[in-house]
Amino acid sequence: MIQIDKYSKKYKIALERRKSPQFVSMLDSELKSSEWVAQLAACQLSLDNITKAADFETKENAIKSLFNQLYEKITAPGLDAFIGWIGSLTTSKNGENIKAFKKFLKDNYDSYADDIEKILSAKEVVSKIDEKSIFGKLISNFGNKIKKIVTEFIDNNTFENEIDGLLKQLKNEYEGVSSISELNYTSVKDLYTAEQKQDNTIDFYSDIFEQARKKFQSMDVQKGEDKNTNYFTIIRNRVTSLTKSISYLVNSGVAKNNDMNIKALFLKFQKEMPIVEDDYLQSLKEFITKDWESFLIKYETIKTFYSSPILNIPSSNYDGLKSGSNISNLILNYTKLYNEGSIRIVPSISASDMKNQLAKKAKSIKDMNDEAAKIMQSVNEEFTDFIEKYENQKEMLEKSTDNDASLKDNYDSIYGQDGSLDNLRNGITECLSDGCNFFNTLANQSIFQMIELMKTTTEKFEETLKLTGLQAPMEWLDSLPDLMNLTESDIDEKKIKLLLSKGLIKLEIKKTYN
Repeated sequence: MIQIDKYSKKYKIALERRKSPQFVSMLDSELKSSEWVAQLAACQLSLDNITKAADFETKENAIKSLFNQLYEKITAPGLDAFIGWIGSLTTSKNGENIKAFKKFLKDNYDSYADDIEKILSAKEVVSKIDEKSIFGKLISNFGNKIKKIVTEFIDNNTFENEIDGLLKQLKNEYEGVSSISELNYTSVKDLYTAEQKQDNTIDFYSDIFEQARKKFQSMDVQKGEDKNTNYFTIIRNRVTSLTKSISYLVNSGVAKNNDMNIKALFLKFQKEMPIVEDDYLQSLKEFITKDWESFLIKYETIKTFYSSPILNIPSSNYDGLKSGSNISNLILNYTKLYNEGSIRIVPSISASDMKNQLAKKAKSIKDMNDEAAKIMQSVNEEFTDFIEKYENQKEMLEKSTDNDASLKDNYDSIYGQDGSLDNLRNGITECLSDGCNFFNTLANQSIFQMIELMKTTTEKFEETLKLTGLQAPMEWLDSLPDLMNLTESDIDEKKIKLLLSKGLIKLEIKKTYN
């Protein structure tokens, strides 16, 4: 009796193989041959002539024999192709195991037919990847990994127990690789995003892109990958890494920079970039986000310094300030550093030496700028204290000049709108506040002008006070403590009357008797 389930399964497998794109033409020609047509006709005729039970059994066996022949013929191309491929992959000399493997598959083809078909289909896709693929070496290295797997499998005398694992691994690997469309790209430009394709400066990175492409052809497990990572996952990681490398480089913005020195240095530094733990992507990311950004800060520090005007101001201009000697020393240091000149970009110098020179020069400038900031703060405080001192005497001078029109202009020249104190405040805001460039302040002689304002303020104040006739009384008053008991010898009637008349003092009388 025919085993319906067994033959139904084989029938479905045969139909699937019959439609296989790889073998459909060959099978069509084979199955339409006169030999098979004749056997089928004879079988149909014999079925029509069955007259007794014994004939049925004989005809049933003939039908099973014909089906098995057809099944083997239909499935043979896939099986032969698979075995042939396995044989071509292995470097093993173990021919007996290869024969045993073929017999095992033939006898158990029903169980493995689906996996084998999927492997062959996916392998066919991989084999058609353009030979000029930018990942050609990566694909070749993948093939070498598969060869190693197959060779170890064939050499294992217990391979019959491991066939399920092998077929599953081959199916997963080849289906995974066949799904990676980027493997068909023949130019790095194929990996560009739509926006990157519109960037007319992107060719600046071409050599670096090519360098990165070569770095991502290895199948060796890299940092961040598990040692049991599937090969197709490793390949996908390499494709992703190259794509990310392109984005990191483009987003650095170097290509759009108009400073040719920056472009030249970027190419030089990147070319000599150390690869840490064989991790090119992470090393590139670290280089761009840390090393390069740090370099740019140093470079801009140097560039900004040497684009500023040279200072040729006599140190005597600052004699009116407590920080005057510090300013003079700062100018000397500035001039010396300025005359040393900027860093020369010499192609023959190694990236390491260039970085050291830049770091040294940038540090010298930074140290000087830090010192300048401290001095500027001191000067700011000195001018602020000066303003506060004269603001504290504003009421006194105002009372002293009260009702004296001839002295009003003098008073206003100090305390009025756009007076000397007003101009000093503006000078502090514009030249000595946070964010101001102290060297520019020195170069345009703003400090000198503010020192002159201090001098004119002091002179005008003393002149005005003298004209009021209160200079001597005020000097006498200033020589006394804020609160005291007067004796007869302390009393200067004329001075006291004058001070009282201007409201500059107040007398309190206390009786010493009841």
